[in-house]
Amino acid sequence: MDNIATLIREGKIADAEASLNHRRAEAQSSADWHYQRGLLLVAMGRPEEAIAEYGHAVRLNPAHAEAIFQLAFTQDLYGDDERAIGL
Repeated sequence: MDNIATLIREGKIADAEASLNHRRAEAQSSADWHYQRGLLLVAMGRPEEAIAEYGHAVRLNPAHAEAIFQLAFTQDLYGDDERAIGL
């Protein structure tokens, strides 16, 4: 899944989205899939949806440090300071 983050950093958003969609079967049980989807959604300018994906990742794996960080960071960045602090 590191491939997704690399594609996003390289600005290959459509490729990252296609790769995630190809792995959609993982979505039900993979915290990492939801975390990566959150990264993609932020890159696409859809932070509210990204917050939901990060939250789903944390519910699936409460120890997913990257998802917790991105959830708090994105909430803080887009004005939900109280929730961000709570994480």
